[in-house]
Amino acid sequence: MTVDMHTLLERYGVFAAGHAWRVIALFLAAVALVAGFGLGIGQSTDDTVTLPDSESTAAQDLLNSAFPDTAKGSGTIVLSGDAGAFSSPDGTAALQSLAASIADDPHVTQAVLVPTAISSDGSVAYLSVSFDVETREVTPEIAQPVLDTATQGAPSGATVLPGGQIAKTLAAEPTHGAEVVGLIAAAIILLLSLGTAVAMALPILSALLGLVFGLGAIALLSLLDAIPTVSGTIAAMLSLGVGIDYSLFLVTKFRSVRATGAPVPVAAGRAMASSGSAIVFAGVTVMVALAGLVLAGVPYLNSLAWVAATGVACAMLTCLLLLPAVLGLLGDRIERLALPKRSARREKPGVWHRIGAATSKRPWLSLAGSLLVLGALAFPVTALQLGQTDDGNAPTSQVTRQSYDVLSDAFGAGVNGPLLVIATLPTPEPSGQSVPADPALANLTTAFGSTDGVASVVGATVSDDGTAAQWSVIPTTAPSDPKTAKLVEKLRNTVIPGAQGDLDPLVGGQTAAKADFAGIIDASLLTVIIAVIAASAVLLFFAFRSVAIPLTAAAMNVVSILVAYGVLVFVFQEGNGIQLTGLDAPVPIEAYVPLLLFAVLFGLSMDYEVFLLSAIQESWHSFADNRRAVVHGIGSTGRVITSAALIMVSVFISFVPNPDPVVKMFGVGLAVAVLVDATLVRGVLVPAVMTVLGRANWWLPAWLDKRMPHLTIEG
Repeated sequence: MTVDMHTLLERYGVFAAGHAWRVIALFLAAVALVAGFGLGIGQSTDDTVTLPDSESTAAQDLLNSAFPDTAKGSGTIVLSGDAGAFSSPDGTAALQSLAASIADDPHVTQAVLVPTAISSDGSVAYLSVSFDVETREVTPEIAQPVLDTATQGAPSGATVLPGGQIAKTLAAEPTHGAEVVGLIAAAIILLLSLGTAVAMALPILSALLGLVFGLGAIALLSLLDAIPTVSGTIAAMLSLGVGIDYSLFLVTKFRSVRATGAPVPVAAGRAMASSGSAIVFAGVTVMVALAGLVLAGVPYLNSLAWVAATGVACAMLTCLLLLPAVLGLLGDRIERLALPKRSARREKPGVWHRIGAATSKRPWLSLAGSLLVLGALAFPVTALQLGQTDDGNAPTSQVTRQSYDVLSDAFGAGVNGPLLVIATLPTPEPSGQSVPADPALANLTTAFGSTDGVASVVGATVSDDGTAAQWSVIPTTAPSDPKTAKLVEKLRNTVIPGAQGDLDPLVGGQTAAKADFAGIIDASLLTVIIAVIAASAVLLFFAFRSVAIPLTAAAMNVVSILVAYGVLVFVFQEGNGIQLTGLDAPVPIEAYVPLLLFAVLFGLSMDYEVFLLSAIQESWHSFADNRRAVVHGIGSTGRVITSAALIMVSVFISFVPNPDPVVKMFGVGLAVAVLVDATLVRGVLVPAVMTVLGRANWWLPAWLDKRMPHLTIEG
């Protein structure tokens, strides 16, 4: 016997409501187990960008084998003082002594003061520190003793700051006051939408529990595959947003079914069969969209995708597995603590019904007007440039930014992102020889130093076994400056071919890797977008049995995403109102942000699309009148969609105060796209287009209709 998803969800809803305490206890025990182990261990993070078959990755692999002492985790100790403090013989000797003290740390393989690490006026110097563990394993317990040794042993009057990975590891965790404000705003919206404090509390509690569940699961999985630092915050943002929205839909449906007189377990079952099925569809759509990022072939992007998908999955599972039991336990007590002069049942909305009627009455005017506004908002996307952020883009309150600025002022911004050039030597150099025998090494050193855009060169440094040599090439520009990426290209295509002799040098390092990353993203962007749109359109094609609706839905989603891109360019890349985000100057759009944002937003937009189209389709089947179906669908869903959107906007905006510029981009981009999507797009553009198309909305070739399986989103 075949049992469909609606039946399974309905049966589970009835069971959970009838055995509430047992289900709640089992689920909470499972969450406690996952969260206890995961959050106790902590996330394993690594921001290293590795790109299969790229020159930067080949360079890193060669560095790992030829220079094992410097190929793992590293950082800097930055010292500043009076002019001449470090350039005098006594000052330099003190720095050498400090480097030796740091090198005695059991986790430090070397701490060195290279000749170019003292500023021209002698007021700033830095020590390069290498660890015996990978970057992902440089914990505060490893980094803090190094900073303590530096602080205690620094010359008198010197100011000590951590830099690089040491600073990132020891950076203070951001406060979560803004997120709390966002949750309070979401609670107020829920209270106004649902009308009772008890009903309002359920989506908030479900989302918070789903967040804890998700973060614990992500931490455990990160032991198998280290994740980018920013990924956990992005997952938390999505988990809270979808967790509240999904729970809102389920609670709303339960109350409406219960209001018809159905017993509590039956109401929970029907809510699961209907809204539960839609939640599964929406959640799976988000995860399918995120899975499309795998097509880019970048491990860093894959990690961001599975972390975000895990957050969404845990939020969805918490809603589906726990909430029916809680609803069964509460029963009619969900109507307690109601707002004054409001009944428990929400009245039929009027504003959106009037908007739908006005739009369908003049569809061409509505279509033209909405496209004009949306086009103006999206227009800045024509100037979009993919780049990379660096520590110089962080708020000035962050220690990573402070050490970055000290080094930039003293040595130039390029010192914060040196380029690695490494080559295998065809004839091994004798160990301990001060002047390399191969003249190509000297030729390359001279060529690097005379290249426009290069501030200084350290090397060639020959490996202990004499089989490889490396250079550290310091650009004159910051890692985030597009000129640095052009320098990487120039070194590879012009400088090295003209001076390499019998060597085959590779240009790498994290700055070069991120430049390669941007190139790969740019090349794969269209492929991923087409794949995500196609997968989502196929799901809608089977769900609504229509040719026009999937195409229309895909187009509407793309419009909302283009608006988000336009706002990101306007604010972050061009700097308009950038101070409102907590930054003090324009920042580049990180290469992977548009791609990840597209996948996430396409999935989230589909949530509202499905909710609206399901209502319109139901009205179409009842009235067989397209215009009436559109107006009724807009009127019956407008309030819920708007409430859900405002909740997501509140959650996403609350993450903007986070010090990471990438998190700020996601917060602004997601908030703008969801707000525009749920109002102007779903409220005006979609009904205008569907009114213009008329009966063509529901056209499906008869021969295809007979062969297609029947799939419904809401039971």
